[in-house]
Amino acid sequence: AGSVIAIEKDPRLAAFLQRRFRHAGNLTVIPGDALRMEPEKLIPGDCDLMVSNLPYRVASPIMVRFLEAPRPLPRMVVTIHKEAGEKFIAQPGNRNYGVLSVVTALAWRVRRVREISPNCFFPRPEVWSLLLEFESRPDAPPVELRSRVLQLASWIFTQRRKKLGTIVRRSSPPGLTWFRRRLTEELLRESGISGDARPEQVPADKWLRLIDMLSAES
Repeated sequence: AGSVIAIEKDPRLAAFLQRRFRHAGNLTVIPGDALRMEPEKLIPGDCDLMVSNLPYRVASPIMVRFLEAPRPLPRMVVTIHKEAGEKFIAQPGNRNYGVLSVVTALAWRVRRVREISPNCFFPRPEVWSLLLEFESRPDAPPVELRSRVLQLASWIFTQRRKKLGTIVRRSSPPGLTWFRRRLTEELLRESGISGDARPEQVPADKWLRLIDMLSAES
C-alpha cells in the first residue's frame, strides 16, 4: 500500500501497533473512536479505499458517517454483521429496505461479495457476517440533498407500516426548517409517489424528487 491510516479505539492495541510498525513509513495509527471523528478530517485527498472489519454494535452509525461524508471515498470494503449489511443492499419492497437502503442507493453502488461464517472469527460471534464493497457513484446528488433525504426518511420510516397519505395527513416532520412547501398528498403525487404506498415501497430516486420539491419555492 502507498499509505495506510489506521483508526484504533483500544489504546493498548493502538500503542502496540505504533511500536510494532514504528519503522513503517507508510502507516499512521490514530488512537480514537471512529464514531467521534469527522471522516473528512481523517481522509487525505489522495485516499482511495477504506477497509474495515466493523464492530458489530456500532457498524451502522460508523458507516453512515462515511457514506454521508462531504468528500466520500471512491471505494470501501467492509465486513459487517449480516442483519445490518442486508439493510444497505435491500431493494424497495424488501422487508429490510429502510433509511440506510435509501441513502446508500443515492450515492453508492454496493456489491455483496460473500457471506462469512461465525467459525471464521475468534472469539466466535453468534451471527453470520457479510463482506460488502461500496463504490461511490459519479452522479451522486450533493451531500446537502442527501442529508435532507436522511432527515425526512428517518421520520417517515418510524411509521413504516402506514400508508404515506395517512402519514402526511396526520402529522408533520419536526424541526425540518428547510421545507419551502407543505408536505401533502398532492405533493407526493407531484413527486410520483402514491399516497397508498408505504415507505418501504418508495425507491431512492422518488425520495430525492420529493426533497427537490419540498425545497423549492412554491
